[in-house]
Amino acid sequence: MGLADLLKDELKALCVEHELATDGTKSDLVARLEPVLSWDNENDGNEAEEGPIEAEEASEGGNTASEGDDDSEQPQSDDAQFIHDTYMKVLGHGPDEGHMNHYCKMLLYGNMSRDDVTYGIENCMEALRLNAELSEDE
Repeated sequence: MGLADLLKDELKALCVEHELATDGTKSDLVARLEPVLSWDNENDGNEAEEGPIEAEEASEGGNTASEGDDDSEQPQSDDAQFIHDTYMKVLGHGPDEGHMNHYCKMLLYGNMSRDDVTYGIENCMEALRLNAELSEDE
C-alpha cells in the first residue's frame, strides 16, 4: 500500500502531523509527503497480504506492550477496538474489513496516531454527509 492509496483526509492528517501544507489535490499531498515518509518501501515485507489484522497476529510482534514499560503502546488488538469504537461513535456502525485493516496497519507501523485515525474517520465523506444531514434537520 502506498501513499496514493490513502484517502485525501488521511493524507491531510499526515501533512498536518509533519507540518506540511494541506492544500491542493490528492496528488499534490502525496508529492509533499513522499520525501518525508518512506514507509511504503520499508513495510512491503511486513504487511499482511489481505484480510484484517487479527489479535493473534498482533501478539506475534509489532505494536505490543513490553512488560514493565508503562510508556509503551497498547497492543494492536486494542487499536482494533479503538477503531471500532471510533466508527461506532462517529458513524453509528463498525468499519468494513478494508478500513479496519487499513487503520490497523497505519497504527501498527506508526504511520498514523490515534488522533490521526479519529480525524480521518470524522472527516470521511460518510461522516461529512451525516453531519450535513443532521444540520439540515435542525
